Amino acid sequence: VPPGCHPVSPFKTGGRRSEGQTTGRAGEMSALAAVKAALANPPYGATKEAKVASAKTVGKALGGVPDKEIEGVVMGLEAEEQAVLMKYVYRGLEASDGQQSSTLMLRWHGVLTEKAGMGLISRVLSEPDTL
Repeated sequence: VPPGCHPVSPFKTGGRRSEGQTTGRAGEMSALAAVKAALANPPYGATKEAKVASAKTVGKALGGVPDKEIEGVVMGLEAEEQAVLMKYVYRGLEASDGQQSSTLMLRWHGVLTEKAGMGLISRVLSEPDTL
């Protein structure tokens, strides 16, 4: 979360539903909306603490997506959002805190690579901005 910004849970909408939301418990976003919200405003150039907090938010959003919806979420992201997501996936793999986290990140990596192509990996690894 960049300095001066307050973290927002990607799962709560204050009880309001928008057109893109699924039918779940009241106040929950669709998987796509939750991931998009978590990816918004990546903390490039922010403090380490802000980057860690942002990565945790993204990790929660990714962990809340059922396996059968991952492909749809990836396809619903813009190219820049896919690149930001891949950066978070690599960060998650680097700082993995266990088998479950690694499995989750590798699942997302596979779908991202399949849908966005190998060029996404090259782009993400060559960009100087890190998360």
